[in-house]
Amino acid sequence: MTHGGKRKGAGRPVGAKNKLTEEIVKAVKESGDTPLEFILSIYRDEERSIDIRIDAAKAALPYVHGKMSTQLEHSGEVDSKVVHLSAEEATAISEALEDEY
Repeated sequence: MTHGGKRKGAGRPVGAKNKLTEEIVKAVKESGDTPLEFILSIYRDEERSIDIRIDAAKAALPYVHGKMSTQLEHSGEVDSKVVHLSAEEATAISEALEDEY
């Protein structure tokens, strides 16, 4: 006969929420205001200072847009050719591109 250790089926199932967590989630859903919606309301409020609105935008950013590292893939190949342009050449290219659009 063994004593102690993990028993099959013992404890809370993985991912199960306790009663308090369920009550909090229910209250947030019923109120209609999630923390993200609150942050976005600050971001959209044009009467607030730009610094506060920028901070709100930064706080909401990861919830609205994925991080760049999860969206981009790199082939691993690097083009070693570096082109050096003079200021005049860069200006000419910039103006040519502006004319195209």
